[in-house]
Amino acid sequence: MQKRNTIHFLIFASGILAFIFLMIYPGQMALNEMDEEIMKSSAQIEEQKILIPVLDNILKKEALLKEVEALPFPSLKSGVKLTLSDTGKISSIFQKMARDHQFQVKSARPDVKSLIDDSEYLIMTLVMQGNFFHLYNFLIQLSGIPYVAHVEEIRIDAVGKDREIRLKIWLAKE
Repeated sequence: MQKRNTIHFLIFASGILAFIFLMIYPGQMALNEMDEEIMKSSAQIEEQKILIPVLDNILKKEALLKEVEALPFPSLKSGVKLTLSDTGKISSIFQKMARDHQFQVKSARPDVKSLIDDSEYLIMTLVMQGNFFHLYNFLIQLSGIPYVAHVEEIRIDAVGKDREIRLKIWLAKE
């Protein structure tokens, strides 16, 4: 009888162990995997919350760039040329344009050789500082000036949070 009870006990104990290993253990493993996935998802959500301001900033800058659809090719419009009397005003015109586009003009100076020579063009070097994203609209307005023949050089250097922009502009003159 003692032996029979021991056999029944071993069968019952092995049944309980089989139940634990076949039912509870796989369920516990699945719960652990779900917990890991939840932790990963939570980390991704936190990362996205941190990156939302960066995305908003990029979208604002992209919208600023899309204000004007295409940069027209600058050309000499209807033969308009800069007169000698208007040569002195060109610096103030560029300064006003720069202010309109939130740039600070560092210098606007003509090339002395182009003033003295009998060349068809006056070469101006314009150095200004400001937000790079306003440059596009500045160039659009610049291309609207009838005596602007072309922009030979655009050089952009980082200066703190702003950019220093150096333009070499050719103006048709009489």
